[in-house]
Amino acid sequence: MTADAASLISLYSQTLPIRAKSIISTVFGDIVLPFGDSIWLESLSQIVQPLGINDRLVRTTLYRLCEAEWTVGTRVGRKSWYQLTESAIEQTQQAEQSIYYPQSSDWDGNWLMVFLVITPVDRQARSELEQELKWMGFGLISKHVWAHPNGSIERLKSKIAKLGLENHAVCMQAQNVLDSDDSIDSLDDATLAQMCAPTEEVAKEYNDFVAAFSPLREHLPEILDNSSGAELLTLRILLIDQFRRIVLHDPLLPLALLPYDWAGSSARALCEEIYPDLARSSNRYYVGVSSDGSGDSDWQPPSKKKAGYSRRFRT
Repeated sequence: MTADAASLISLYSQTLPIRAKSIISTVFGDIVLPFGDSIWLESLSQIVQPLGINDRLVRTTLYRLCEAEWTVGTRVGRKSWYQLTESAIEQTQQAEQSIYYPQSSDWDGNWLMVFLVITPVDRQARSELEQELKWMGFGLISKHVWAHPNGSIERLKSKIAKLGLENHAVCMQAQNVLDSDDSIDSLDDATLAQMCAPTEEVAKEYNDFVAAFSPLREHLPEILDNSSGAELLTLRILLIDQFRRIVLHDPLLPLALLPYDWAGSSARALCEEIYPDLARSSNRYYVGVSSDGSGDSDWQPPSKKKAGYSRRFRT
């Protein structure tokens, strides 16, 4: 199998789901934020063009993202630049921890529980909170009862407060006291986790991801030596876009509750081998493309606040 950059990009473009909204969101989170908070429309179009996303589709997608209050555009003369809104930055940074950094192998045995049965609650508000709980990886274990063995208390409190549901939900931590009782044939934590957050579909997605990007890992040295900056940036976008989509679908159970050969670990290991080199080799190209079109980039090195981005996928 030919494994040069152009051939792989062509193969991925034909076999992987390429969606403009997802790709553009990946560009903002993976590339734009580490170097600032905005990008020129022309620069964005140039970056995603190799993936078959033309200028018109970029404009349409940005328009919809602006309507959803995910991005905001600013016009400067005949040009426009776009940046993520504050709420989008907050969500992107929350997702970043799950995407770029490994899950902790530690688990204290506590489950975070959410009960929505204390008082009548507006159906729409309940639906919005349940969608947020799904986004955070919570599973429904009984009617109006949600649970996650590794949920973020602060993030949960923030979501409930934003929806104004403080008086309609009860959140608490609990332990499965029967799991440690050898004398009782009880429902153990690992089984309960699989029941409220099935991972079979996610495992398949991770396995497919590894199969798709293994050629890139195998031939990475020669690809890095013989590819243009544009090609390396495109491969980087494809890698992270596909991985990000799976991670955001993954309930991210503690490793203690997952099979020892969990496919997500193999997928993350692949990214750890590929991403740092791709990012380093494609950053210079991005810096040039992100100029205002005059031919001279006004980009400055990241401040200390941005320096942490260099640790992505570093073991």
